[in-house]
Amino acid sequence: MPRELGCISQVHYTTFCAVGLEKKSPGNKIESLRTTLKNYWLLGAMFGGMHAVSLSAGNWSLTDLGTLGGSETFADSINDLGQVVGMSRVTGDSGTHAFFYDNGVMQDLAPINSGDIRASFRLGLNNSGRIVSGVVTDDAYYPAIYDRQSGQTTTLGSLGSTSGFTGVATAINNSGMAVGISYLSSGVRHGFVYRNGTMSDLGSLGGYSGALAINSAGTAAGFSSDSPNGFQRAVIWANNSILDISNGFESEARGINDFGKVVGETMTLAGNQEAFLWSDGSSENLGSLAPSRSSEAFGINNQGDIVGTAEAVSGFTYRTNPITGVVTIVTNYQNHAFIYSNGSMIDLNNMISTNSGWELYYAFAINNSDQIVGWGSMDGGEHIHSFILQIPEPSVPTLFILIASAFALRSRCLRIKRLLEPITLKQPRQFDAILEIEFLNKKGVGS
Repeated sequence: MPRELGCISQVHYTTFCAVGLEKKSPGNKIESLRTTLKNYWLLGAMFGGMHAVSLSAGNWSLTDLGTLGGSETFADSINDLGQVVGMSRVTGDSGTHAFFYDNGVMQDLAPINSGDIRASFRLGLNNSGRIVSGVVTDDAYYPAIYDRQSGQTTTLGSLGSTSGFTGVATAINNSGMAVGISYLSSGVRHGFVYRNGTMSDLGSLGGYSGALAINSAGTAAGFSSDSPNGFQRAVIWANNSILDISNGFESEARGINDFGKVVGETMTLAGNQEAFLWSDGSSENLGSLAPSRSSEAFGINNQGDIVGTAEAVSGFTYRTNPITGVVTIVTNYQNHAFIYSNGSMIDLNNMISTNSGWELYYAFAINNSDQIVGWGSMDGGEHIHSFILQIPEPSVPTLFILIASAFALRSRCLRIKRLLEPITLKQPRQFDAILEIEFLNKKGVGS
């Protein structure tokens, strides 16, 4: 069953605010037009740059990755070529080995993360097929990079620990820079970056830390605490410094794209995990699959599409108190994989054929070729299998609607702008598009 999961978020709203208007002032009509113009420009930019995701159910192609001979697979990451890495049960379910999947063929990666000591963190890979995780050397587990082209495994060393589980590599970019977690000689874990043959400590906010993702620019994302026993906070590392993006709440960053957009999880006062998106200094919650109560974000591609899991209502249980006769209704939840695109969270189970036999639980990564990798089941959850879900290309009518909308909005903006050009205001007012974000706090999950 799932090894390392977790995150959620709530909806918040974008409000265009005009403050201090006097309704009867002639100048206010002009300012209203200026505000309308600014709003149309923003909407036009949104529609014009929108990455269209086809919402036609049943057209999404789903591939079962198979296994290494056992009953289950647990896929972790996918690169832009559609190659996948993860873990699989072997024949007779006698063990669990790391695997590499490409074009219908699954390869056993043992001894990578396949011995008596194994990391629960997900494996990563880049577009060159270089795979990161860990390997046992001299009776200790060390972070490692496996190069499929050369067949060479490089042990990355540690930040101090030399016995037992010393750390693990979690992600690698296309330049070969890897990040992960390594233990200091003091026993505190820190995030690291490995480049040019050297492991470097990424530091922390004052306590522990761990790096879980890295983009093409070398910006890493993960978690850190401000004291040895403090709660973890979502952070990024860039330009040799660490930035706390948690807004003070327990959280974790899990994915980052090449534009620096970060996804992860935070906690709420209601006690739920909430998926969040951080971009350019601002965070927003992504909501959940109505009427569920929580969600978790794991990955984001360069188009800004986000994948994860969210609790969905699966049914109700009625319990009767044998003494009082009072009936209590308990809501049951089941995790469902989702994609968040263009401001909407979509249950991936609604996008596949109803007679496929699959129930999709988790979506862990989405590549720039619109392929999603995750976990699901065809027997009610008794056995987990991994899948690749291919998003179909948007239809011609969909693209036409998006393009037509953008041009219509632009045309409307130009007409309004012409009306405004000859007018000069003595005291122009300032109007801003304000993104109102409500940050909620709650006890979080461990690393």
